[in-house]
Amino acid sequence: RAAQARLDQAKASFENAKANSVQDKIRNQDVAAAKAALRQAKASLDSALANSRQVSIKAADIQSAGAQVVRNKASVDNARIQLNYTTVTAPRDGIILQKYVEAGTIVTSGKSSFAGTGAGTSIVQLGDLSKMYVLASVDETDIAQVRLGQTVDVQIDAYPEQRFTGKVTKIDPQTVTDQNVTTIPVKVQVVNASPTLKPGMNATCNFIVEKRDNVLLVPVEAVKERSGRHFITVLQGGKQVVRPVKTGLEGDETVEITAGLREGELVVTAVIGPMPKAQAGSPLGMRRPRGGGRGAR
Repeated sequence: RAAQARLDQAKASFENAKANSVQDKIRNQDVAAAKAALRQAKASLDSALANSRQVSIKAADIQSAGAQVVRNKASVDNARIQLNYTTVTAPRDGIILQKYVEAGTIVTSGKSSFAGTGAGTSIVQLGDLSKMYVLASVDETDIAQVRLGQTVDVQIDAYPEQRFTGKVTKIDPQTVTDQNVTTIPVKVQVVNASPTLKPGMNATCNFIVEKRDNVLLVPVEAVKERSGRHFITVLQGGKQVVRPVKTGLEGDETVEITAGLREGELVVTAVIGPMPKAQAGSPLGMRRPRGGGRGAR
């Protein structure tokens, strides 16, 4: 605007000079000076217009650069997210039991990268060895005697001399049939687990349906049943004597005797070879009844 004003003023001066030259015969140098001032004013106006256009261009450049900064920041944020995906954090404490992938393997994402916990690629199997469980298969005919919280005697095949105590924590609602044998999966927690126990070891579980202390026990094979009554054979004076007895709790290996037998008597468990009639001096398999213990199925 200032340049335009100077131009207008120069034009006015020029016209005034022309008028004066005609009217008052002003000297030619005054007219020349006015023309020079006019040219200078035009040049100033052109320069001002050029600078104005340059400022507009610079403003557009600044706006474009700002947009590029926003895009670059988004790229950096995305790169950081992708970098975080390369670090997998365990959902809980534990010991790596098995590794499924090697360094450099491309994996797919999921809810979790730990075996059994998500739809993505499993990286490792993580185990908490402070809590050990036995997955037992209970025959369908015995499942009625199994209940939650029930005490279980656990015997580990690798440590036959040690006894571990367990309790039932889960009874699966779904049965499993294999070769026409139907069982129910039962989960047993080993209460007194030790570091010697390892995942995958074989175990035998005896579910305690009832407990009795200080009872008389004999091997299962020593008890015979006829017409609803129970009998055992004892050795007296070198001879076999069949004696009726009353039984109590029965386990997989032993039977409780409540009447008809005294602790310390020799019980015949098997006869080696055919023996229609008992004879003194015949080879016999004998065991003494044991006191104490408990019956279990």
